[in-house]
Amino acid sequence: MYDKILVIDDSKLNGNLIKKYLAYRNLETVHAVNGQIALDILEKDWEQFGCITLDRQMPVMDGLEFASKIKHQELFKDIPIIIVSSMSEKTEILEGLEVGVYDYIIKPVDGDFLYLKVRNAIEFYNQKIQMKKLNIQIVEENEHLEEIVEERTKRLQDVTNAILNVLEKATSISDEVTGNHIQRVSAYSELLAKEALLPHEIISEIKAYSPLHDIGKIGISESILKKPGPLTTEEFEKMKEHVNIGSELLREAKLPEIAVNIIKYHHEKWNGKGYCEGLSKNDIPIEARIVSIADVFDALTTERPYKKAFSIEEAIRIMKEEMYDSFDPELLELFLCDIEKIQKIKEKLED
Repeated sequence: MYDKILVIDDSKLNGNLIKKYLAYRNLETVHAVNGQIALDILEKDWEQFGCITLDRQMPVMDGLEFASKIKHQELFKDIPIIIVSSMSEKTEILEGLEVGVYDYIIKPVDGDFLYLKVRNAIEFYNQKIQMKKLNIQIVEENEHLEEIVEERTKRLQDVTNAILNVLEKATSISDEVTGNHIQRVSAYSELLAKEALLPHEIISEIKAYSPLHDIGKIGISESILKKPGPLTTEEFEKMKEHVNIGSELLREAKLPEIAVNIIKYHHEKWNGKGYCEGLSKNDIPIEARIVSIADVFDALTTERPYKKAFSIEEAIRIMKEEMYDSFDPELLELFLCDIEKIQKIKEKLED
């Protein structure tokens, strides 16, 4: 406990009187005859003191100068200072309080009054010290907890990334003819999400989960997936099931809702004539609208068993014709405004 009192008074008589009052109540004191000596004492051994009594009129360094200096010393600026002075005018008292002293006692001093003021100041200071220590402990514990959470989050992300890699490979194996399709769709989707000014976290999730948009195709027959020609009505109905197969697969894997939405709704159309839920306009989650544009553009500009690749110019023409039927018009405009960046991605990830 910080319970020793530093008595600062150039008068030995007054200093001894204060020491006597406090000693009578078993409080230990140290006497300094001016502010400079008191500062030297504090700098050497500040931790033993819980209160300072301070005269105002002293040689070398007066009371207000001492109080002002101590308030700029980080180690002991919080030690409560009680001015004990015969200077009793209101302006003089206010000068002391404005410097930041704890209290102001006017001479002549009453021993009981002084003791209670000093006792309260010591208790206040010790409580403040304990609160500071507790706050430091809380901060350290919080930092430790944050480190644990960060480490576990990283481990979880590593596991999630491993799952995503496995699922991406499963998609590639089941639909090899699409080559780097899933990487291009991911890159196109990330670019469009940035242009749409989505939050960073959402952009990251769209980039991470868009490669899984066709994961449900692992449940579709290879004869349908690799058929070198148009699908029959019955085959197309079976093909449409891949969105339900994939979304259920990811729900069971407890992946985020964005991942499920991308898979389940990326074949929905702006006019409500897509599959499988028949959602329209803004009822379609924005992540699915983004991936839909990326997916169709890549499908148009790459060769498939049932068609040749269209040029970028032809793909743009086709998509513009479908602007108000198949795609979110605003998102498609953003996508087409970035066509030079899109072309660079395409060239970089060419099959």
